[in-house]
Amino acid sequence: MRILKFRLERKANPNGKIVCVSGDVLNGVIFDIKICGDFFLFPNEKIVDLENGIKGLAPDYDVLLKVISEVVCDAYVMGFTPKDLSEIICEACNKDKK
Repeated sequence: MRILKFRLERKANPNGKIVCVSGDVLNGVIFDIKICGDFFLFPNEKIVDLENGIKGLAPDYDVLLKVISEVVCDAYVMGFTPKDLSEIICEACNKDKK
């Protein structure tokens, strides 16, 4: 059993807000994740929906993008796009593999 802890905080894009992701990858699957930052997501419960939707997924950009896009499709998001968040999560999960 291999657990990899990850954490990354960065600006989502040149016009975006700070996004911080942290959590654990267990055997190649996101086991736990927390998403926070100075972005705006409404309704507030959507952040929990995002975290729960991502748990159990591999840190694969296309898979993450699909799930994140589905979760936020009926939400108001300011400060990041689904593409931004997918990139940040993948970067965080893979930064120690180099």
